[in-house]
Amino acid sequence: MNLLDRWIFYSEKKLLKCYSDIKSITRTQVLFIDLKGDFIMKKILAVLAIFGFAITAAFANIELSANLVFAPNYTQQVKYEQDLISLEKELKFECPIGEEIKANFFFYSSKHFDIGLNVAEQVLAYSKYVDDDEKFDMALNASFVVGPAFRFNINNNNAIFVSPGLAVNLDYLVQDLTSDSVAVMVGCDLGFNIDAGYRLWLLNKDAFHFGIDAGVQYTVSAGAGSISSLDNGSEVASYDYNIDLANRFKVYLGVVCNFGDRGWDK
Repeated sequence: MNLLDRWIFYSEKKLLKCYSDIKSITRTQVLFIDLKGDFIMKKILAVLAIFGFAITAAFANIELSANLVFAPNYTQQVKYEQDLISLEKELKFECPIGEEIKANFFFYSSKHFDIGLNVAEQVLAYSKYVDDDEKFDMALNASFVVGPAFRFNINNNNAIFVSPGLAVNLDYLVQDLTSDSVAVMVGCDLGFNIDAGYRLWLLNKDAFHFGIDAGVQYTVSAGAGSISSLDNGSEVASYDYNIDLANRFKVYLGVVCNFGDRGWDK
């Protein structure tokens, strides 16, 4: 009996034993198991409800914003080896544009000051390098930022927002070389991000505020990546590169909502 036959024989024995055990369970035992399972499920739901209530109570002041973002300055200093020769090159991307979703959870508030946690994501698209007429078939940058959030409430309608944080960036580029081959570039870098913005609150109701936000961001980071050449889906060549320095200067404009009482409202 080979290994596969042994595995099939063992599996059949286990299935027969399970079937025999199931037949031996009485109706009362089945009812007890159902009631026990229902009780456990209710306990799980109760715990989740308590947890959700605790999160809501802890962050009773939550700010959400959706922004249009563009990057007038987006460069990378890369270093790589080709034919045992070390090369350096500056990559300048032509004004990426995209979206940002940002959430600020404020856990401390005073009249003029809110302190909390900032979490944000961005996806930007771009078409080519500066001074290069050849366009990419696909070029995306995805980033994730987390850090402390500080909001300075000037008055009921105006506020300043500042958030230093840690930023992770992922670049993905695809460019056709011939009808059957493509070049794929994937890079990842980690660095420091600073976000400074302005809030103009246009609508102020009890526990709800709506307005416009605008600001700038600057990210400096370093990382690594790889470039691969694919011919009919098969890799024919690849090499790694280092991102010694990446600079990203971004401008954003969008809408912002605040759920709960701001520091100014207390």
